[in-house]
Amino acid sequence: MKSVWFKNHWRRLLVDMHIPDWDPSFLSKLDPEEYVRRMVQAGVTSAMVYTNSHVGLSLYPTKTGAMHRGLKGQDFFGRVLDLCHKKDIAVTAYHSLVFNNWAYVNQPDWRIVGPRPGLLGSDRYGTCCPNSPYRDFALAQTAEVCGYDCDSLFFDMTFWPRVCYCPHCIERFRREAGTEPPRVVDWTNPLWVQFQRLRERWIVEFAKLATDQARKVNPKMTVTHQFSTMLHDWRVAVPFDLVDACDYLSGDFYGESIQQSIVCKGFFSLSPQRPFEFHTSRCLDLHDHVTTKSPARLASQAFLAPAHGSAFMFIDAIDPVGTMNAGIYDRIRSVFDRMAPFEPELGGQIEADVAVYYSAESKFDPADTGKSTADDTLSDRPPHWLAVVGACRSLQTHHVPFAVVTKKNLAALDRYQVLVLPDVLMMDDEELAAVRRYVQIGGSLYASFRTSIQKPDGTFRREFGLADLFGVSLAGPMDPALNFFSPAGDEFRKWINPQDHLIHFGGQLPVTIRNAKVLATRTKPYTDPGRGEPFGKTFSSIHSNPPGPAGTEPALVAGTFGKGRVVYAAGALEAMEHEVNQEVFAGIIETLLHRPRWIRVRAHRAFEVTVFDQPERKRLVVSFLNTNPEFAGVKLPVEFEVRAPEGSTPAKVMKLSSREAVAFKRDGQYAQVAAEGIDTFAMFAVEYQ
Repeated sequence: MKSVWFKNHWRRLLVDMHIPDWDPSFLSKLDPEEYVRRMVQAGVTSAMVYTNSHVGLSLYPTKTGAMHRGLKGQDFFGRVLDLCHKKDIAVTAYHSLVFNNWAYVNQPDWRIVGPRPGLLGSDRYGTCCPNSPYRDFALAQTAEVCGYDCDSLFFDMTFWPRVCYCPHCIERFRREAGTEPPRVVDWTNPLWVQFQRLRERWIVEFAKLATDQARKVNPKMTVTHQFSTMLHDWRVAVPFDLVDACDYLSGDFYGESIQQSIVCKGFFSLSPQRPFEFHTSRCLDLHDHVTTKSPARLASQAFLAPAHGSAFMFIDAIDPVGTMNAGIYDRIRSVFDRMAPFEPELGGQIEADVAVYYSAESKFDPADTGKSTADDTLSDRPPHWLAVVGACRSLQTHHVPFAVVTKKNLAALDRYQVLVLPDVLMMDDEELAAVRRYVQIGGSLYASFRTSIQKPDGTFRREFGLADLFGVSLAGPMDPALNFFSPAGDEFRKWINPQDHLIHFGGQLPVTIRNAKVLATRTKPYTDPGRGEPFGKTFSSIHSNPPGPAGTEPALVAGTFGKGRVVYAAGALEAMEHEVNQEVFAGIIETLLHRPRWIRVRAHRAFEVTVFDQPERKRLVVSFLNTNPEFAGVKLPVEFEVRAPEGSTPAKVMKLSSREAVAFKRDGQYAQVAAEGIDTFAMFAVEYQ
């Protein structure tokens, strides 16, 4: 029977050990007893422990590869495993796939061969191709590791670090596609897109082989793969189907709070089992070995986990000789001690009014078309991702509970009042049918820019695939020039007040009205700033490009379809970071909400709110997280009204850190609460009957 250790181990820690052995002092002071003492000192309930690392050297006696010479034959992993279990600390074995310097050096035929020669971006990382005989080596090492009685196995780096043109990949593509793999990025060419889809299929196939090998050797153990690739662009070629090789989702992230919020919501939607886990470093980032984040920043990042019902893992890094900084573990303990009281309160179903759609097939930039796969100017900021982030940031700062959903969640769209399709570049017929049904029966839709024009095989539709929902028809190719959204009515004018126009740099599609109301029109500047004409009549204002005479072409429209409502924007206005764009997007969402909201909040925009329903305990759990550590120690007021589930009324409100009752007013299904000032995190239980 498979272990369920991850259901009740919330405080987790990983110590990075990517240390080579060219210096005899490296890892010479690595002490298993000291290592476990630090785990206990930090108050962890689960430790992720290295079996190998990106350098490819094993930290246990191996028969398939090479052991780190600094260990002098000591079975570090096995000893730490035994000591942790004696302390009731669950152990996840860390194992690096694809990134393996030892294999790269000793088996040149296994190497990933990029579009140009050389190692991955530097002289540090040697990477091996899953289509080469490296696959057999990786599976043999997996069998070795799974011979230990560990609780779980985490495979790191299960992705393509770059496009591979090794002989094994070329031969496999010839066999499956009948031609040479393309070397020019072209998102309008079905052959290029086929190459990308095969790369995705190959990496999932490799992941499933590794998972199956682990389960064969140790059926009790859980298995997961690095899923930080959820946020990475097309080059890593990891589709969301990778979750099929995982028992739960896990990944490390280093961005701002909105990134980690999106991750948690995406993991909640995708994880085969919960809780999932996310990791981040105690240092500023992985490239800084010494600078520890402030206590406020550590706490702010860590508390995103309980706010989303997630486990959390800190990442430290060993010093090359194998020593650890004892003071760091006191700081980690201080955060974990603050989190521990909330652990019994976690669980349930996250409730949201809005779902933001995230498309694995749309993680590319059409502007890269025509560039070589070796081109350093390939974009790493896909426009779909920027639109996802912008939409989520606006919802976060306006305290609108939101979910992040994918194609795997199409059957559950009815849970949400509003579905957001932010510049979704590629959609298949299954997605179109699900969205059409959702709106037909009463759901609300916001969609922007190129949504539904292109199919996932690279071919284009002659018309928006959702034109009947949008109420507009495509009238021509994208205009990449500077544009403005100009009010066509009072609603849009109110959203941008006191401005007269909303500037937009991201390109816009010309559209014609079919059956929709125009909320804003497209206005062009007096001159095209990209035209590059000689000095003269090339500008209307020397420093900027003001809007010219107001245009009449529709840019933002609203309409109905079946029982639902739809707003379509001809440019992804939600993608821009300006606060006014956030106000406009939030205003649009407000018009699309058609049922009572789960929660209404009056608080500083730094707070993010989440709502979980726990019907078995007949309560809602409401969490507030201050996402801005600049306000550390500053208690900010929060007022909220939270709605009990249909058919019930609120009976009691309790602050879960102290388990003290909180005064509230009942207004039908809503409990109205004026909370005491909150600095970093607060969690409330709203019991209903």
